Amino acid sequence: MKNIFKFIDEPVNAETEYINKTIAGENRSRLRECLKELTGEERSIISLKYYNDFSYREISETLGIEEGTVMSRLHRVKEKLKGMIDNERK
Repeated sequence: MKNIFKFIDEPVNAETEYINKTIAGENRSRLRECLKELTGEERSIISLKYYNDFSYREISETLGIEEGTVMSRLHRVKEKLKGMIDNERK
């Protein structure tokens, strides 16, 4: 017998939904502020990957750097953003 319960949605709690949307909005706002503090190249890599959905190869060709360099810089920028956001929470 298949699990039919996976098709039943949890009841919507208006207060919980409001809180979740507020938190999501605050996180987006916090992220935007942190993005402003990145260097131009760091913003470019993040923008191309996550806002334009470029592959590593496309980013490599666009910025004129090796794919491996794109991967390592993207990793470093994500870690930097994570640290910046974590520091703001304190």
